[in-house]
Amino acid sequence: MTIKYDDDKFTKTEVQIMFVKVRIDYQLMGERIKNKRNEKGISQEKLAETMDVSVAYLSRVERGTAQITLKRLAQISNILQVPIEE
Repeated sequence: MTIKYDDDKFTKTEVQIMFVKVRIDYQLMGERIKNKRNEKGISQEKLAETMDVSVAYLSRVERGTAQITLKRLAQISNILQVPIEE
């Protein structure tokens, strides 16, 4: 089986490999958010309130069990005053 994208053709295995390479590690991202939040001395409650989300949601983000959106990630980055790449 081949999959066509624009003028390129890929096998099913190649597509699966590409998908795995762009997979997001939500657990690692959550750990980094938690570490930065703690470095700044901000509680989960305060960050959640500032973001207008529940503490339970923020907790799930920090544990890597919630898939955070790019919009929310940018919001956290702005609040914690760190580049989104970090």
